[in-house]
Amino acid sequence: MAAWATGIVERLEPWRGLPPCWLVLVNPRFAVSTAWVYQNLGLTHQRRMSKIPRFPERVGELVQLLRNDLETVTASRHPEIAAIKGRLAEMGALGALMSGSGPTVFGVFAGQPAAEQAATELARGSGWWTAVVSPS
Repeated sequence: MAAWATGIVERLEPWRGLPPCWLVLVNPRFAVSTAWVYQNLGLTHQRRMSKIPRFPERVGELVQLLRNDLETVTASRHPEIAAIKGRLAEMGALGALMSGSGPTVFGVFAGQPAAEQAATELARGSGWWTAVVSPS
């Protein structure tokens, strides 16, 4: 179930308003050191804090919120991250983002058939692990 995290992610509240969507998870089968990612992050605090003004009601609104500052660090060492995101976009993902410090990437799809087809094609010949899930 989707949840809304507040504070320093110590409080979770169920979020039942998540727009229906399907996620294709893609893992390129290599490990990434979370410690290394954070050591190389280089936060500058030059950006304004982002706040979500309201919960997204449609998948397109949800995709516009996708952001992960850790992705830049991980992708600089592992170009496979960008390759996976590109392939997901080619296959119809409305948006794609690396999860956490990586290396798993997810693509957001409006329907299950397109997500299933993308996962099958991505796994074929690449050696990547894929799965299809619905977060709602």
